[in-house]
Amino acid sequence: MPQIRKTITALWVGGALLFGTAGTAEADSIAVTHENDTFAGRDQYYTAGQSVTWYGRARDRHGWADRLAGGLPFFPKKGTRRLMGGVGQKLFTPEDITEENPSEDDRPYAGWLYVTASLVVESGWRQSIADLTVGTVGPSAGGHYLQSDVHARLDGADQPNGWETQLHDEVGVVVRYTDRYRGRLHFGRGGWAMDIIPGWSLWAGNVYTAAEAEFILRIGPNLPMDHGGPIFHPVTAPETYFRPAGGGWYLHARGVRRAIAHNLFLDGNTFRESRSVEKKPYVSQLYLGIAFHWERIRLSYTHSWLTHEFETQRRDDPYGAIQLAFSF
Repeated sequence: MPQIRKTITALWVGGALLFGTAGTAEADSIAVTHENDTFAGRDQYYTAGQSVTWYGRARDRHGWADRLAGGLPFFPKKGTRRLMGGVGQKLFTPEDITEENPSEDDRPYAGWLYVTASLVVESGWRQSIADLTVGTVGPSAGGHYLQSDVHARLDGADQPNGWETQLHDEVGVVVRYTDRYRGRLHFGRGGWAMDIIPGWSLWAGNVYTAAEAEFILRIGPNLPMDHGGPIFHPVTAPETYFRPAGGGWYLHARGVRRAIAHNLFLDGNTFRESRSVEKKPYVSQLYLGIAFHWERIRLSYTHSWLTHEFETQRRDDPYGAIQLAFSF
């Protein structure tokens, strides 16, 4: 029996060192997100997105993931670690989807089907994220099928007629690094508090290369000890982790300013001729939302307003997002 116990202990420790299974156990969470411009009464530009995201429980270490992220110059060496995985799809269309041959000055049709894997580190009030997103652009992304056979029928929107002009098939790779710092102010009775969270992000890849500055505000009673509400990104999976904090609700706002060097969905395919438009080098985006959370569930709605992304764009591009997250 002593030898068996020693063997079991050795296997457990070895697995912890290799796979990062040792440390503080918290809840996993899964979130289902649906983004759609029909919430804003539109059907154009960024028109729909859906994703499923998993956040793993916090650990003291994640062996192989720590080694991969260890080469990043800003990535923290200490703090609790968690892994994230997400799969999703995004659809982009021109302003008028009824045209069989849309204007070449309008946004090209494009679908984006992707998988994201992330390492999230929390050290005190700092949150750092390194992730890799791999996917496909073009007919293989299934955008035509989703918008014509699902989106249009369920939402009662016009049938899209111009998907034959969409971007060509291309494998896409995007890496992202994010840093955020959270400060909290407590006031009044009933556990009211306000979070102030500045941050920045960098993306690099053949799909999207950009730098971003952000500022997040969140206010409400009994705020969870996470880093804001649902957070959405242009081409990568939304951030959806939440820490259970009992019943409550909060309002959240996020302002973003981006400098964009490359956006495949506007610049066109990398290695083949395709439709494209002249993108704007700087864009701003505002997100406003409300979230309700219980012991193991969070339900949220977020509305987004985005400034024009390309020179010949004629209308704004608002959309809404509903997310349901479970902690277990």
